[in-house]
Amino acid sequence: MLKESKRKLWNQCWNNQINITFPKQLYDITVQLIGYEEIESLSFSYEILNKFGSYKLAYRLKAKIYQWINLELKNDQLGFIEKFASWKRSKNCFYDYIDKYRQRNLYVGLPSLSDTVHQYTIQNGWSHKHVRSLEIASKNDWKKLLFDEIPHDERFQYYNSNLIASKMIQQMMKPELNPKIRQVIIEIYEEKGQESEFYKNYMSYLISRLDD
Repeated sequence: MLKESKRKLWNQCWNNQINITFPKQLYDITVQLIGYEEIESLSFSYEILNKFGSYKLAYRLKAKIYQWINLELKNDQLGFIEKFASWKRSKNCFYDYIDKYRQRNLYVGLPSLSDTVHQYTIQNGWSHKHVRSLEIASKNDWKKLLFDEIPHDERFQYYNSNLIASKMIQQMMKPELNPKIRQVIIEIYEEKGQESEFYKNYMSYLISRLDD
């Protein structure tokens, strides 16, 4: 109903049938559609209010959109981004805000790499949060997992670090990450191999086992 009312309002605008009440009408309808319309549509309404000189209404609308975005990001960052910001068709201040929030809160609400690997390899399941955790895992995260966490974590007591590494370079959560994961693991092994001739041979052997 509201979307239809807004569609009619836009139609009146493009047909030269609006008057001085248009900005307030646009503001009132758009505010009620926050959370239901795409961000591009909300942004366009904000831009039109500015172009028509309704700066106070534009400011109020922008503030309400930011308030909604901030609340949704805090409640479920990944779910919100997946629904409203996974495919950006235009550049606007609201997407910029989401991107900056995401960078500042990169790890908030996400499982650790060890939790993600455990969920996938032992529990045979995963969620979008585990995928995101895998995407942002650093080389240091992988090094810590392989040399410190898996050998001492009871959850992996029936699995060894090299076996887990072999499973993760073939993971199905996001297969396109596998070449990167493989390269990171090999680099970690090779760096360890620089410590001595023994470790060089030891790590070379572990690398050879990755595809077994």
